[in-house]
Amino acid sequence: MAQSLELLLIQFLMPDNDARRQAEDQIKRLAKDPQVVPALVQHLRTAKTPNVRQLAAVLLRKRITGHWAKLSPQMKQEVKQSLIESITIENSPPVRRASANVVSVVAKYAVPAGEWPDLLTFLFQCSQSAQEDHREVALILFSSLTETIGNTFRPYFADLQTLLLKCMQDENSSRVRVAALKAVGSFLEFTSDGDDVVKFRDFIPSILNVARKCIASGEEDVAILAFEIFDELIESPAPLLGDSVKSIVQFSLEVSCNQTLESSTRHQAIQIVSWLAKYKYTSLKKHKLVIPILQVMCPLIAESSDQEDNDDDDLATDRAAAEVIDTLAMNLPKHVFPTVFEFSSMYSQSTDLKFREASVTALGVISEGCYDLIKEKLDVVLNIVLGALRDPEKMVRGAASFALGQFAEYLQPEILSHYQRTVIVLTTPDAQRTMLAYQGTSSVVNYDSCLASLISKTNVFVVEGYLFELPDTIRTITKACEEAHRNGALVAVTASDVSCIERHYDDFWDIVGNYADIIFANSDEARAFCHFSADESPISATRYLSHFVPFVSVTDGINGSYIGAKGEAIYIPPSPCVPVDTCGAGDAYASGILYGILRGVTDLKGMGELAATIAATVVGQQGTRLRVQDAVELARSHDFRLNSVGTDVGS
Repeated sequence: MAQSLELLLIQFLMPDNDARRQAEDQIKRLAKDPQVVPALVQHLRTAKTPNVRQLAAVLLRKRITGHWAKLSPQMKQEVKQSLIESITIENSPPVRRASANVVSVVAKYAVPAGEWPDLLTFLFQCSQSAQEDHREVALILFSSLTETIGNTFRPYFADLQTLLLKCMQDENSSRVRVAALKAVGSFLEFTSDGDDVVKFRDFIPSILNVARKCIASGEEDVAILAFEIFDELIESPAPLLGDSVKSIVQFSLEVSCNQTLESSTRHQAIQIVSWLAKYKYTSLKKHKLVIPILQVMCPLIAESSDQEDNDDDDLATDRAAAEVIDTLAMNLPKHVFPTVFEFSSMYSQSTDLKFREASVTALGVISEGCYDLIKEKLDVVLNIVLGALRDPEKMVRGAASFALGQFAEYLQPEILSHYQRTVIVLTTPDAQRTMLAYQGTSSVVNYDSCLASLISKTNVFVVEGYLFELPDTIRTITKACEEAHRNGALVAVTASDVSCIERHYDDFWDIVGNYADIIFANSDEARAFCHFSADESPISATRYLSHFVPFVSVTDGINGSYIGAKGEAIYIPPSPCVPVDTCGAGDAYASGILYGILRGVTDLKGMGELAATIAATVVGQQGTRLRVQDAVELARSHDFRLNSVGTDVGS
């Protein structure tokens, strides 16, 4: 088998579509035989090109679960030894990481059964190796194994704590520090015992020290990992922060106002302050940190961009700072209002238009939380805001309009007595009304208890491709997908846009390859996923993707659509309509597919026809939402068999 499999692996990687499909079919047949395991192991060790070795590892990871129990003890030992050799000798980082993924899968079964007693010893030795690659891969394995055999580590928790602290202080390798921080985060997520959780308090000074050094050396990605760990500590009900909250706030504020740093790094720092304001505000009050926070956040509101289209910037510093102020105002109004009022009074007459804008924006932001205190000084506050309405700068007038809108909502009924001073008509030269929008907490997706609660209750978790534009959100997506699978939910990924796929190709495949049960794409997006040329047909892309994802949906406009499963594709003809507005057609089609999956439909062609009909209905109207009566009629018009197919889609 080994020789024929080698040729098939090479053929699988060829650009020729027919040759690739033939190789896939033959590999699928060979994979049913347990002997495919030693054959793949051999190619992992001996194949000349890294691509073939990596493919062998990927296939081994997929197939070894079903064959492990059938292997002889001798073969199991050979597999384990080969994986260890690949991790320690392999020169290609992608192959080394792929081998580490196989180790994680094998360990899930071998370690609890007592079949790999020396694995932990190897990892401890590897993590202290003089070679950077060895230390990194050992820490990566510690991190991934925590999710599968975490209980095995409990007797060694003290040793692991010492090891991770040492690795976080590795002066020679940024990669090792990153891997160590990830491992700390994984252990923190796994640990539920109160005594063990509290031990993470000892990590805070070292994490801060590493993060400060990394900020100074330009390794901002490591600092972001540190902030993510702080996020976990903050949301934990255990008393983990103690006096360290002062150091965390100080560091976060330093990063927040450092304009030389990337916006994503600063945003992460501001977000930590926001979580503290939400979950640990009593601690902020106890340590007298509210005023220092406001003294940084209020000026940050003045960091708005000169460009009018900056409303699309989800990492905008001014928005994140406003969120912190808003959260503090809701929880500690008496501690917030005096400082914000002082800031607004001082800067309402500033020569810097951005500070004049910030002075009234801040008043609008705190109006919900501090409504009683504002009412007591309503005349003075209104003088500031109404003065801003007469400002020669459009930005300042817009901020004043926002503040008045907030007052109208939250300062009832007192604001009504000032109607003669506050009735404002805003129009543009083309006689259209203006629209003022405050994004607030919708700017960035963060993994918190609210999102975790929603995921625990969902049957299908849908990931929108446009979210891959933000690095911190990608990490949230990964964690959310892990939790969705852990809770038995299906994960669906929408491609969103070709350019988005091209910019974040590896990130997309990390999610699609490891978590996706369903993928939605149009023909161009599907080709982009496959690295196919424009000459390749949508049906070829559908078939290709269906080898990696159980259920594939590819639309091709007026040419129809395709549903792929298990290497095959079904053509769905287009539903006739008179186009009015194509906006929303893809989402409408996806809704039909999800409806069918959730109803347990077995007739894939019928499911596709319903999806095509829904899409045609949306295209034939103005606006993207179906009317209720149309939705009801569409559901009634398609008579489906309702036998469950959940196992097929999710497998």
